[in-house]
Amino acid sequence: MENQTKQIENILSKLDENTQIKVLLECASKIGTKEWQEAIDDLMKRMGMK
Repeated sequence: MENQTKQIENILSKLDENTQIKVLLECASKIGTKEWQEAIDDLMKRMGMK
């Protein structure tokens, strides 16, 4: 999980501050929803972890 966190931080570091906030708020608003779980599953597949 720590490696995944570093990858996310790396992606976010390439964005300007306003975009970072928007991305984090959008993610936070969906935590725990079915849409969130599907997005996590898709991300894991794309990262070759599933």
